[in-house]
Amino acid sequence: MFPPDLAWDLSLNSVLEAPPAFNGDRAYFPIADNRIAAYDIRHGTLLWIAPGTPRFEPIVAEDLLFEIDAEAIIALHTDTGVEAWRFELAEPLSAPLSWGNGWLVATTSAGTVFAFRASDGGLIWRRELDAVIHARATVAQNRVYVPMNDGRIIALQVENGEPVWERRLGGAPNEIAATPERVYAGSNDNFFYALRARDGLIEWRWSTGADVIGRPVVDAQRVYFVSFDNVLRALDKNIGNQRWKRPLSIRPTRGHGRHADRQRRVGFCAGLHYERWHSGRIAGGPDVERARGGSARRHGRRSADGDARPAGSHERDDPTDGDAID
Repeated sequence: MFPPDLAWDLSLNSVLEAPPAFNGDRAYFPIADNRIAAYDIRHGTLLWIAPGTPRFEPIVAEDLLFEIDAEAIIALHTDTGVEAWRFELAEPLSAPLSWGNGWLVATTSAGTVFAFRASDGGLIWRRELDAVIHARATVAQNRVYVPMNDGRIIALQVENGEPVWERRLGGAPNEIAATPERVYAGSNDNFFYALRARDGLIEWRWSTGADVIGRPVVDAQRVYFVSFDNVLRALDKNIGNQRWKRPLSIRPTRGHGRHADRQRRVGFCAGLHYERWHSGRIAGGPDVERARGGSARRHGRRSADGDARPAGSHERDDPTDGDAID
């Protein structure tokens, strides 16, 4: 599927109220008038529309779509949109939900962490923390990692919510990515950190020109992140050496994701872009043809299951090596 081409485009005929969720060949769009629309993204076919007023991006796991409205956490069956379970909230949640290994984790701005059994919404435990929670928690292995507004990362046991360790960074940490060996997070002090997972010891950090945005992505060799200095960076995930960096032509609005051996990023004006993981070279995006001096190729448009394709790719190498900061 690379270079990436537009397979179809479709007007939702409604305002998008929150970021969509994707899982396999399906996408779930929170749209105006308190609705969620599910589409088969292979063909652009509408599958169902269900009532819903998500405050944040929904998430999909275990054949369920989880959303947060003003008063409850709601799980919908992904095949029909029918409600599976609901948990009424006494206080509003502060960030999107997190899922991992059958656990669903929610957080409030006041500092409360809830852990649910995702399959049926059973509340297993809650933990009151002593500060405001800054961003979405992360569930990984047997831990829940919570980024706090006062600069700490707090690690909790996923089974019972008991604290394991906490570590204070130079600024408020943003969303976290975790492996069995390390915990990675960007902070509002313009550094990207790697902490040892077993005890929270800071192993290395990397200086950036601005705050890191969104959750990092980790593969077998590298960790990738974007920051508000409009740079995408790839570091050695073990020792923090910079493998490459790429200036972005757009301002990032959220973190990036991975598809096969490419990464995608989202920003103002230019939409969705792809880079190759090993080098940072452009793999595709809506401004690719402009960079080549050409024009997009389109093949018609259909309103429900259309078929439209622009084409083109452009590659540019920008490797830069660096050293970890002690």
